[in-house]
Amino acid sequence: MGSAMLRGWLARGAAERFLAVEPAGAPAALAEAAGVTWHHAASDLPAELSPDAVVFAVKPQLIDAVVPAYSALRCSPRSATAPGSRTRR
Repeated sequence: MGSAMLRGWLARGAAERFLAVEPAGAPAALAEAAGVTWHHAASDLPAELSPDAVVFAVKPQLIDAVVPAYSALRCSPRSATAPGSRTRR
């Protein structure tokens, strides 16, 4: 599902760049996509990263295990969450 969302955002020019974390590695269809930098873990992201948005495309039962690895990220004030999602501060 995350790959499908990324393909849509790329097709629509939703942003100039995307940083994607995929422990299994970049999907073949998106590995060379312009504007996408792939990482294997949250710890591989740049320390100074201050994203405009963060999207977690994981199964609901995994969210509590995945989110803590991203606690160091400082999102811009204009970031928003999807309806029905949980916000952590």
